[in-house]
Amino acid sequence: MCGIFGATVSAKAKSSLSDKELDAILMDFFKFSMSRGKDSSGISFKSKHKIHTFKKDIPGNKFIHHKKYLNLKNEALKDAPEHGFQAIGHCRMVTNGSSENPLNNQPVEKLEAALVHNGIICNVENLWQENPSFKRIKEVDSEIIIDLIEEFIAKGNSLIDAIKNLFLTIEGAASFAYVSQRNDSLVLASNTGSLYYAHSKEDGIFLFASEEYILKQCLKNLSNKFPTLKPKPVGERSMFILDRNSFELKHEQVHYKIKENTSNDTRPKDGTNIKNQTFGKHLIYKIDDAMKLKRCTRCVLPESFPFIEFDKKGECNFCKTHIKVNQQNKKDEFLEVVKSFGKPNSKFDCVVPFSGGRDSSFGLHYMVKELGLRPITYTYDWGMVTDLARRNISRMCSALGVENILISADIKTKRSNIRKNVSAWLKQPNLGMIPLFMAGDKQFLYYVNKIKQQTNVDIDVWMSNSLENTEFKAGFCGIKPNKNKEEIDQLKLSAKFQMLYFYAKNFLTNPSYLNSSIVDTLFSYFAYYIEPRQNFTLLFDYIPWNEDLLNSTLLDQYAWETSPDSPSTWRIGDGTASFYNYVYFTMAGFSEVDTFRSNQVREGMITRDEALELVQVENAPRFESIKWYLDTIGLNYDE
Repeated sequence: MCGIFGATVSAKAKSSLSDKELDAILMDFFKFSMSRGKDSSGISFKSKHKIHTFKKDIPGNKFIHHKKYLNLKNEALKDAPEHGFQAIGHCRMVTNGSSENPLNNQPVEKLEAALVHNGIICNVENLWQENPSFKRIKEVDSEIIIDLIEEFIAKGNSLIDAIKNLFLTIEGAASFAYVSQRNDSLVLASNTGSLYYAHSKEDGIFLFASEEYILKQCLKNLSNKFPTLKPKPVGERSMFILDRNSFELKHEQVHYKIKENTSNDTRPKDGTNIKNQTFGKHLIYKIDDAMKLKRCTRCVLPESFPFIEFDKKGECNFCKTHIKVNQQNKKDEFLEVVKSFGKPNSKFDCVVPFSGGRDSSFGLHYMVKELGLRPITYTYDWGMVTDLARRNISRMCSALGVENILISADIKTKRSNIRKNVSAWLKQPNLGMIPLFMAGDKQFLYYVNKIKQQTNVDIDVWMSNSLENTEFKAGFCGIKPNKNKEEIDQLKLSAKFQMLYFYAKNFLTNPSYLNSSIVDTLFSYFAYYIEPRQNFTLLFDYIPWNEDLLNSTLLDQYAWETSPDSPSTWRIGDGTASFYNYVYFTMAGFSEVDTFRSNQVREGMITRDEALELVQVENAPRFESIKWYLDTIGLNYDE
C-alpha cells in the first residue's frame, strides 16, 4: 500500500558520488513514492553507532524541506566519507493507526532496529495476543514485524532463519526493509514481489524502491556514471541480505503459509429475520412500503424504476428486451486475447485493476491458479476503500505472490469533497445527483493507462460483469437506457451531453454544489467518459460467473473477509455503497441489489421468489458501514 525506498553507499563509493547526487536521489525517492501515500513521510539514517529517525504527517514533497529532515540528512552526509551512508524511507497511506500520532508512522524504530513496511499484516491482533511478552507501543501493524524478528533471533535463529520464520507466521502482504544496530546488514524481503533494487558491488551502491518505475526515475541521473545500476525485482517470496562492509548480496527464498479451508465468514446468519432486527438509531427500513410497489412479474424491479413499463402480464420492458449472456467457458479464447498483447521484454501478462471486492478477488485467483498468467494488480485508493477491502487485497496478493501497485489520491481532499457534495445534496435531494458522491473514484480509469505505460504492459483485464448493470443511475438523470451498449458504463455521445446538462442545471439551482470539488468532478467525468480505453477485456465475458463458486473459493481457500453488517459478499469493500444504496432504497424502494438480483433471474441463475427474499434481506440498512462513511467524510451521524 505504501511506498518504501532506501540507499546504502559505501565509504569508498562516496568519493565518486557527490552530496548533491545523493541528496537528489533521496528527493526523487520521496517525490515519486508519494503516489503510494501522502498521509505521512519518514526516514531513518543509520550511522556507525545509532539509528536516527524522523517522521511527520506531511507528504513527501513537503517533508524534504523540513528543517529536522535537512539537519539529519546533512549529518548523515557528513559522516559518509568515513563510515558510508545508509537510509531507509517511507511514504505512508494510512491503514492501521492514525498518522496524527507520530508513533504510528514509519519508519518503525524499536529494539535498536528500524523497519519500513508496505502491506497489511492481517493477523496482527492475534499475534499480539499470542505473544504477551511483546511490548506494544504503536497501533500500526508493522511494529509486530520487528518484535517477531528479534524474538526469533533471541531463540537462536540466524537473521536469515528469523526472516523465514516471520513469513510462516504472518498473514497478509509484506514487503519491507530492515536494519539493526546489532549488525551491518540490510534486509529486503517480500512475499508479493512489490520491491525492486539496483546493486553494484564494485561501486559500493545499493538502492531500492517499491516499484520498478520509481527506481528507474531515481537512477536516471546516475546512468552515465554508474551504468551497471539497473532495476531488478526482489521477486515474490524472496529476500536479499546486503552486507554493508563487503557489499555482497545474498539471496534466499522464503515460504508463505497460505491459510486454507478456514472460513472467515462473518456475515449475519439470521438473514430471514432481518425485518425484526434493529438497524441503529435514526435508520429506517421501509421494506413493507417497498414490497407494496408494483413489481415485474418476471424479475423484481418496481414501478419506481426509471423508464420501466409493464405489459398486460405485468412483465417489464427490461425483461422483454434482455439478451442472455453466453455462459460457456471460453478460457482458451480469453488466454489467446491476453497473450496476443504480450511483450517479450515484459515480466507481466496484463494489468488487473484490483478493488479487493468479490469479483476482482476471484478473478485474480482464477487468472493465477487456473490459467497460469502473470498479472500485476493496480489499486486506486481515493479514500473510500475500506480497511476490509485493503486486508482482502493484502490476503490475495500475498497468497498468490502478486505485485500490487497502489495509486493514492490526496485522501483528505477527496473526503472533504465528498462531504461538501453530500451536504449540498441534503439541502435539495435529487436521486440523479447521487453519483456525484462517487465521482472522486472515476480517475482509476485515467491511472490504469499510466500504469500500463510504466509497466510495459499493453492490456488491462477487468472483473466487472453484466449482472452489475446499474443504468438506473443515469435514468434518474432523465437518460434513457441504451440496450445496445457493449460496456456496462458506456453512454452515447448525446447521453453524455444530456448528463452534463442535467448536472449543470442542478448546480445552478443548488449553488452549494459550486464548491472546491468541482475541478475533481470534471476530471472524473473526463476520466470516465472521455479517457481512451484501449486494449482491455473482461474476464467474465469468457468464463461463467457463479456466485456460489466465487464465495466458496474465497472463503475456503483464502480466509477472505466478509462484512459483519451484511449477509452479502457484494459491495462490502466500497465505503460509499452502504450509504447510497440506503438512500436509493429509502427514496425509491429499490437499490443496486434489486437490479443485480433481477439480472440473475433473467439469466436463470435464481428464481423470482429467491430474488424477492434476497432483496428484502440485502437491502437492510448497514448501520456500521453508514456510520463509518459519515464519520470518515466528517459529517455528524446524528445530524
